[in-house]
Amino acid sequence: YRPALLLVLLEVLLVSLAFTAVGLFAAVIIKSVEAFQVVVSLSLMPLMFVSGAMFPPAGLSRPLLIAMTWNPIAWGVAGTRRALHGGQFDDLEKPGVDVLMDDDRPERRD
Repeated sequence: YRPALLLVLLEVLLVSLAFTAVGLFAAVIIKSVEAFQVVVSLSLMPLMFVSGAMFPPAGLSRPLLIAMTWNPIAWGVAGTRRALHGGQFDDLEKPGVDVLMDDDRPERRD
């Protein structure tokens, strides 16, 4: 158990509530279920891909870095990484880093 996990849960809860509110707002405006699904897919998938959650932002081009700066999902990802890594982002570039492991445990070598 790490106390930072409580902060991570709070951050994930706030980001999920914010996106739920946006989805409910869109659902009120859009009357067709099919149109709502298309709008949600076309808006959330690019946000997720440009958030840096699936790949490190180090190798991105300048326009994608600018898009990532304005991406609210990227803010949630950065806050979660900051809480889990204690503010240090040096280990995020290494493949195989387990963010739920304690820092004093040695890395697994496969």
